[in-house]
Amino acid sequence: MRLDSFMSELLEGMPRGDLPTPLRHFHNRVIAVVGAESFEELETRKSQRLRDLRDLRSIRGTPVELIERLKDNIEKETKPSHYSKTLRSICLESGFPLLGVRFYATWDDFDNDSLCNPDIIFFDGHGYSGKPDSPFDEPRISNGYEVQETPKEEETHPIEKILQWINEKKGSIFLIFLPICDSNELAGVLRQSDKVKHVYGPDHHSIFEFEHEYRLDSIRLLFEEWFAE
Repeated sequence: MRLDSFMSELLEGMPRGDLPTPLRHFHNRVIAVVGAESFEELETRKSQRLRDLRDLRSIRGTPVELIERLKDNIEKETKPSHYSKTLRSICLESGFPLLGVRFYATWDDFDNDSLCNPDIIFFDGHGYSGKPDSPFDEPRISNGYEVQETPKEEETHPIEKILQWINEKKGSIFLIFLPICDSNELAGVLRQSDKVKHVYGPDHHSIFEFEHEYRLDSIRLLFEEWFAE
């Protein structure tokens, strides 16, 4: 029911009439993704791992079990993230240039890139509310996807800080997607910005990996619907 509700809210509640047509006519033509790896990073890592595997195979006496284990690890470590697959689909469907998709490992990297003034922001990470059962006394967001099971304060940012960084960007931001835990509280803060037109974060609770991927699949379907119109 939770997943069906998300899909319904997304497809029924997202903007249509005020969406630039086609999407590639956004003023800045930039999609920023915070906390996920770029297409290039995945390809570079895969190439390096394959070279390492070839070198290992050339060493006489290397156990077959070790080689097989490394092959399995290569598949796991270089599997495209859900963001990469979603954004490739978005770009191919819309004609939006892949070069216009910029990946940032952390919010600090996003803030430090003064040339990045995105039309859309996706975030891959963890959200925390300021409620009593939270490890923090204010709404916070992780710096990226890598975070300990019990997060430390330095691994997160107050959402108010992210709001400040977004307000410092030039131009306007059409849409921010937060398919993460406790996103409703975080989205409420980001909606205070005059620079942001829409923020999508409907969740009051913690979500699991399969729910996160479901949300990204829903977002992909939404974009495909936009491009078809």
